[in-house]
Amino acid sequence: MTTQRLTAVTLFLLTGICVPLAVSRAQKPDPASSRVVPSTWDEEALRSVALPLASTGAPPEHISRDYYYRMPVRPIYKSYPIYAPGREPAGYFDHLTQLEPAIAFDPATLKTEADWTAAGELAFDAPIAYDADPIALVKLSAVRNSTWYRRVGVPLTNDGVMPYARYVIRTKGTVEVGNLACGMCHTRVMADGSVICATGHILDTLAWILA
Repeated sequence: MTTQRLTAVTLFLLTGICVPLAVSRAQKPDPASSRVVPSTWDEEALRSVALPLASTGAPPEHISRDYYYRMPVRPIYKSYPIYAPGREPAGYFDHLTQLEPAIAFDPATLKTEADWTAAGELAFDAPIAYDADPIALVKLSAVRNSTWYRRVGVPLTNDGVMPYARYVIRTKGTVEVGNLACGMCHTRVMADGSVICATGHILDTLAWILA
């Protein structure tokens, strides 16, 4: 893998930035299995991008490299589509309540170029908050309520999926709505019901979420 592609995957996993990844059809094991993710927290580089503030009373100070690499790695749990009321397969939600939590992202399993691409997609849809958190924008009570969809005008895919958030199971028997993934703001449903990653759709998405 080139340095450019490896950096793109790293950004997905560490910063949540939406970066287009090249799609590869290679399925045979390749050097991806032995790749080392490069260091990304460069204190000197961070200082070089900080702009001067109008007031110097509280100058910005980035955390240290040592602190950054001591932070726990956020697990990425397996997630599931959210269907609008009336479009959900029979027994779907009840089935989710019976599932065990499962970790979806494991670097040890990435053997091919296609594996790394799929890992980037997982990170793109990985939430950083859940509906019980104060910063969560979409609640479980909303996505289970047809009135919310009508009032907000939520665009749906051809399959009736609301693609801006996903169900996540971190504890068996508890289904949560994952919030604030990259995909929450960078996803757009087209007129034909297809879904694309659209970096220019952020304000429109937030407008209907907060409506």
